[in-house]
Amino acid sequence: MARHTLTIAVYQESTGWELSDEHVAAIRRAAESSGAEVAVTAVSTTAQLIAVLPQTTMLVGLPLTGSQFRTHGGAVRFVQLTESLGDSASALVERLDERDASGGGGGLRVCTAASIRAPFIAEHALGLTLSTLRRLAGAVRAQSEHYWSAAELAPLIRPLRGMTVGVVSMDATGDEIACRLRPFGVNVIQTLAAGQGPRETLDHEACGTFAAPGSTEYVAFEEAASILPRSNVLILAAPTIPRTVGLFSKRDLERLPDDAVIVDVTRGGVIESNVLLQALRPRHGRLGQSGAQFTAQRTDISGNMFASRAPNTFRSDRGETSAKPPRASKGVRSSRVSRASMRLLNAFRAKDAQARNPYAYRGGEDARFAALDGFETKPLPAASPFWTMPNVAVTPGVASAGRGYWEHAVTVLGENVRAYLEQHPDAPDASDAPDASDAPDEGGAGDATGGGPREVAPLRDELTAEWWHGPRETTD
Repeated sequence: MARHTLTIAVYQESTGWELSDEHVAAIRRAAESSGAEVAVTAVSTTAQLIAVLPQTTMLVGLPLTGSQFRTHGGAVRFVQLTESLGDSASALVERLDERDASGGGGGLRVCTAASIRAPFIAEHALGLTLSTLRRLAGAVRAQSEHYWSAAELAPLIRPLRGMTVGVVSMDATGDEIACRLRPFGVNVIQTLAAGQGPRETLDHEACGTFAAPGSTEYVAFEEAASILPRSNVLILAAPTIPRTVGLFSKRDLERLPDDAVIVDVTRGGVIESNVLLQALRPRHGRLGQSGAQFTAQRTDISGNMFASRAPNTFRSDRGETSAKPPRASKGVRSSRVSRASMRLLNAFRAKDAQARNPYAYRGGEDARFAALDGFETKPLPAASPFWTMPNVAVTPGVASAGRGYWEHAVTVLGENVRAYLEQHPDAPDASDAPDASDAPDEGGAGDATGGGPREVAPLRDELTAEWWHGPRETTD
């Protein structure tokens, strides 16, 4: 029996972080429990990884460029991703295209981290949805100035119950989001990728125990644009891969309701930034000033949008803010300063709620709101208009973050490593080109001890040709 070589490459070389010895040991135990002969090694730098990659048949983590993987990873038959598929797509494109062009024979098998990341992303998506509908960002800005903003914010708060929420996803993330939405009594329209069955990964009986009246509708991922006109909230949770980049055009987004909320928990690029910017401009009214003027004239140097407008705040020529009027200087009559201060104070008060509230719109509240965690360029450049748009909330790419991530991840990784080894107990020769013989038999893998076929667990989140490329057109 040929021996597999499993390399664990889960690290961040720039920070010196690497997967803990405890977690590496858990993956090793899972691999050894399969009964196959396997050598397990962990690396913490790209140089170490490239040195062992030519002998590696199984790889956990993929911190490589496409060129590096193509040049050194010819022997790799199994890849288990630990981060976003979008972050690894460039390294996989060529190998997957070669595999699928040959008819989808065994060759390289790839499992995404969808089941690992989905619960964390779903919670973040729900949090962004609720915080936007409840206008929490406006309340936080008002809090920074000790300003009681009930009169301004209360009329703008919208309940989630009864809304229609479109969930654009291709994997378990969509199921997790729909599960968390169910108790709010919403109507969910969820996209499904080719070969993906609804609600595959969840205990939906437990999920729906406290569900309010609502409904769930499924549409093919290729018809995702059709859900936009009905979506009060549009949640984007699809991986950033070649077929999803620029998924929605300017014309598509124009079909969204005028007051829709867009929540983006992708890795960026599913809606291009310039297209999204246009979609977030109000159709009929305009921002409390106007998009650019609001930012330039009504935001102080610290970026606090309430500081320059609060009725008890004074602003100096240097941009400093204070709750007290400026003192009279030598040679200047204090009464003149007092009258000037009063005029300034009255001017602020005359603006009333609309001037103080960064979420109020002239001509009616007809602008869409967005809560964004994914961007095409990361970190988001300081000059990006998203930072200062009053109808946009930004989180810094943390949708999948959370305590306990790696404890959860190692469980899923171990299951897939063990399942692959049970299906392929004998490693292919590193010099052999991958072919259909690398795929598991339909009747199940043979017992590592020499017995007959036995049932083995399927791989979770396996990336199939149909999922990666989309449905192929058939001809009669």
